[in-house]
Amino acid sequence: MEGIIHWFSRNHVAANFLMLAVVMLGINTWFSLRTEIFPETSTESFAVIVPYPNASPDEVETGIILPIEEAILDIDGIDRIRSTAAENRGYVVVEVKNGYDVRNVMDDAKTRVDAIENLSEEAEEPVIEEGVLKFQVLSIAISAATDERTLREIGEKVRDDLLVFQRPKAEGEGPLGAVRAGLINAWRGITAGDATITQVELTNVRPYEISIEVSEETLRSHGLTLASVANAVRATSLDLPGGSVRTRAGEILIRAAGKRFNGEDYADIPVLTRDDGTELLLGDIATIVMGLRRSTFAPASTGDPPSSSMSSESARRTRWKSSPSSKTT
Repeated sequence: MEGIIHWFSRNHVAANFLMLAVVMLGINTWFSLRTEIFPETSTESFAVIVPYPNASPDEVETGIILPIEEAILDIDGIDRIRSTAAENRGYVVVEVKNGYDVRNVMDDAKTRVDAIENLSEEAEEPVIEEGVLKFQVLSIAISAATDERTLREIGEKVRDDLLVFQRPKAEGEGPLGAVRAGLINAWRGITAGDATITQVELTNVRPYEISIEVSEETLRSHGLTLASVANAVRATSLDLPGGSVRTRAGEILIRAAGKRFNGEDYADIPVLTRDDGTELLLGDIATIVMGLRRSTFAPASTGDPPSSSMSSESARRTRWKSSPSSKTT
């Protein structure tokens, strides 16, 4: 180390070039650093969310919460488990101990949850999300004298436009104006970077839903049951992988794309094949409506926006790793 210092003391030009290189590298790095006014903050926790359509809180607790808790309870790094069994959905929030990486514990929990065999058959795929605090910068409210679906489509268009928004560039007239505008744009790019919007969430809206309604009298007249109609819809509206075929040009993936996304696509689903070969289609016996999911939200009588109200009870339970038998309800 002393030899290097002694060499630089006798070679001032090399020392000056090295200092200049360090300064330039620092300036370049400073402009490329990610700066946030409201940075995302990790809560050292993650959640396991399992949708369970048309299930009561008791059914969610028995078919979702208990199997997940038993599967992940002995994972190293878990400090506390808090569970909520609500109508149509189950939540399991896992808090991680200090000194453990949240992503590693999440990967272990995902492996355990995917291996659960006694999860309710009617439950959907579990979703595991890391707990991150996000701060809202701007809120835009949209209102119009129209139906709720049209209002949602307007909100989606506003969201898409915000995501592709680009800051307008300065313009100038004449040679001097063009030079001035170019300098302003260059300075903005150096100091502020790209003025883009990366996250926009649409809230206070109901998700889309395709409802299929069949009367009991119609089912009896054709010798059908509601379960047989549901099985016919489930069997024909899905995407199936068909493997792959290796050729000289490369590998070709085969996949049957049969997922249906519009209400009219469900009308031609055969629910019954008669002895003479004719088929009874779903559109012949059912009323298919593509709209928004039914909700417990009720509009106020004064014409104000709907107010949220929860109509179903939920069971909450907390479990600590140090004492698995302790729980609160």
